[in-house]
Amino acid sequence: MKKLTFVFVSLVASINLFAQANLTQNIKGQITENDTGLPLIGANVFIVDSDPVIGASTDIDGYFRFEAIPVGRYQLACSYIGYKNAMSGSLLLTTGKELVVDFALEEDAYTIDIEIVATAEQDVQSSGLATLSAQEFDSELASRYAGSRSDVARMAAGFAGVSANDDSRNDIVIRGNSPTGLLWRLNGIDIPNPSHFGAQGATGGPVSMLNNNLLTNSLFLTGAFPAVYGNALSGVFDLTMRKGNKDKFEGLAGISFNGFEAGIEGPIGKNGGSYLLNYRYSVIDLIDKISGNASAGTGTGAAIPRYQDLSFHFNLPTSKLGTFSLFGLGGNSGIDFLSDAQEVDNPNLFSGSYQNLYYNTNMFVVGLTNKHYYNNQSFGKVSVSYAQSGVNTVLDSLNLEFEEVPVFRDDSGRNRLRIAYDYKNKISKKHSLLLGASVHGFEFNFQDSVRVDDFSFRNLRDYEGSATLLQGYTQWQYKPAEAWILNLGIFSQQFSLNKSAVIEPRFNAKYTLNSKLSFSLGAGRHSKTQDFQLYLVQTPLANGGFVQTNSELGFTKSDQLMLGMDYAFANKWKLKTEFYYQSLKDVPVDQNPSNFSALNIGAEFGIPSRDSLVNNGTGTNYGVEFTLERTFSEGFYVLSTVSLFDSKYKGSDGVERSTAFDNGYIANVLTGKEFNFSDKLSLALDTKITLAGGRKYTPIDLAASIEAGEQVRDMNQIYEAQFDDYFRTDLQLTIRYNMKKISQSWSIDFQNIFNNQNVFGVSYDDRRQEIQTTYQLGFYPVIEYKLTF
Repeated sequence: MKKLTFVFVSLVASINLFAQANLTQNIKGQITENDTGLPLIGANVFIVDSDPVIGASTDIDGYFRFEAIPVGRYQLACSYIGYKNAMSGSLLLTTGKELVVDFALEEDAYTIDIEIVATAEQDVQSSGLATLSAQEFDSELASRYAGSRSDVARMAAGFAGVSANDDSRNDIVIRGNSPTGLLWRLNGIDIPNPSHFGAQGATGGPVSMLNNNLLTNSLFLTGAFPAVYGNALSGVFDLTMRKGNKDKFEGLAGISFNGFEAGIEGPIGKNGGSYLLNYRYSVIDLIDKISGNASAGTGTGAAIPRYQDLSFHFNLPTSKLGTFSLFGLGGNSGIDFLSDAQEVDNPNLFSGSYQNLYYNTNMFVVGLTNKHYYNNQSFGKVSVSYAQSGVNTVLDSLNLEFEEVPVFRDDSGRNRLRIAYDYKNKISKKHSLLLGASVHGFEFNFQDSVRVDDFSFRNLRDYEGSATLLQGYTQWQYKPAEAWILNLGIFSQQFSLNKSAVIEPRFNAKYTLNSKLSFSLGAGRHSKTQDFQLYLVQTPLANGGFVQTNSELGFTKSDQLMLGMDYAFANKWKLKTEFYYQSLKDVPVDQNPSNFSALNIGAEFGIPSRDSLVNNGTGTNYGVEFTLERTFSEGFYVLSTVSLFDSKYKGSDGVERSTAFDNGYIANVLTGKEFNFSDKLSLALDTKITLAGGRKYTPIDLAASIEAGEQVRDMNQIYEAQFDDYFRTDLQLTIRYNMKKISQSWSIDFQNIFNNQNVFGVSYDDRRQEIQTTYQLGFYPVIEYKLTF
């Protein structure tokens, strides 16, 4: 570690020889109306604390621009008659890229008071509709938090209510719910799991395909979300891909844990259009191809992770047909876990020591939208998207001669064509209405089988088919008084596979007592289809045929109630408290009395092949969350969260038990300080400390395992055992350096800096006839370099 730090500091110090003078860059953006997205002409914008004041007014398209501003951090403020004033956060201006700051101003229905709100390039479909359990973030935040690896999913682990005590994957467990209850969205469309090596039906994986450099202000919701979101139980990641630079060419190159990357952006046409392209390739795989000797060292043993991904966004305004947006994300990945029975120092966390596992995945999604205005109060948005995901798995066991014996095969995939239309009407200053409908056409092909004896395999699924999911919603916002905001909505969906349907009322409200204190209330029903793999499990018949006993499963439902308080007790400091209660019903469980429940799906990698299920299970989640936050200002920030929760379920035996995600508590402290030595050189130190309850697990019955010759869990104690508490400290060091037209940054993220031994799991070793404990990621430095120009 000392050598690594010395090399890092020496490298950065050496570039000081190339110091440049008069380092400047441009700041620009657009000011629009929050409800409609229309540009505000003649709005005033100025740089806070500039002396003399540097200000500008927006043009006919709502754009403003400041030329040749010295690099550094700035706050921008803007105002417009009849609208609430807005102020940005502390934003970083570097020489390598123009700073784009977009404001969406809220019309003031009563008085013209100053209110600080976040800047946004956010889809107006969802803006302002969530009054609690919502967290805005941007690409800088995802890079700032230590331990996040520039991954928005890992970044979210610092927020209240989120559990992520598994170093091997970025699954998001929200308030004790299964990670499969999460909805991913990109630019307003539902997308598949955006992770490399992600299993079918999962919502996370070891490496994210999402490149945080391409994201602008986005939303993360953890409960009782508005009616614009559906087919989710636990939460929503609503991501917005930023537009490319409409005025000039810019580029990016870098290397990090997520891969080698290169990106370009620039203008298209004469109407202010732009393009944005970014490509990444696995660092470890490329090194291995060159040297023939590489190791990931992140829980994969000697296996080399192979992956690559591509992201793009074309924004094309027109004079008469509105604005078209074409965007996409895709990638493929693969890894071969070969037997590590002789490996002691670097075992893998994903397969048994006497197994060979060959695993390959792919995913892509492409979307086309058109936003068009009917008048100054209403607009429509047409969306068409196509998504595909697939997985190919080969699992073999090794006999005493280390010869491969086939165990499991899977070659499955699914496609989705989505067509949607959204309409918004700002009826008046106090009323706005949002309507939408979508059709999701699914096609799927599941082919998986497991070895049952020395001579035959059993088909778990062997099915090609299709299904349709119809969704519709209406959302109304009403401001009856200056202190009140009310959001009421209804979401509905119908699934063609078994003709099941649901109607879900949603409600949230906010009451602002004064400039420092506000209260929020949220309630609603949320439902979700089961994963296709669960619907299509085959039960063999005596005559050699089969029947799909899960095909009639209905939606799982979650009724949620939340109460929140926000208290700005000091300048830049805020305390937020939320109480919640969730009642889940119609959960798939066994027909016969047992302790199985679909609420525990996601604790293991993949969807179980469980047949003969019915919607008779229940569950409850309740808890309290505290967030203490100091917004980033004067180069300093603090985010401290404490979550106390209880998560229980009942299987078909009627016994209440802890779910697999009932860790009990999570506490995080994130803080950082930025030091500016000059306009050329700055240093940032960020740290994250996490303490959480250990993962629940089902203990192994050693005697039964020895007798059976394979691992046997004591199912009478399902999820009754718990590993020791999870503790981890990450420290990130980032140095930024500006040259005349180039900006560079170097960072080292010392993950688990104290090398704490957090338990990953336990397994039975039949060769040694003993239970073995596997540990999660130890001390691991993650280095990142980025160049923008």
